[in-house]
Amino acid sequence: MQREPPNARTPLTRNESSTRQTLVFDDNAAAAALYGEGDRTLRTLEREFRIHAGARGNEVRLVGPTVEVGLARKVLEHLYGVLRSGR
Repeated sequence: MQREPPNARTPLTRNESSTRQTLVFDDNAAAAALYGEGDRTLRTLEREFRIHAGARGNEVRLVGPTVEVGLARKVLEHLYGVLRSGR
């Protein structure tokens, strides 16, 4: 199976709806740890869910197909909770 480059984006088809969601995290240090070095976590989400993820400070904007953005949001919220709890 051939993988696309990390920044490759697949355009939406006419049948797909697009959404934009912004997540705001309370803890800046935990947010930075969540994003990872070079925003590695966000790049992984982009690749796996075929969305766009951009961070600025404690905010992350997710853009793409509705279902995939929802899944990426759940992943980020779960990982953030793990970081905050120290597990």
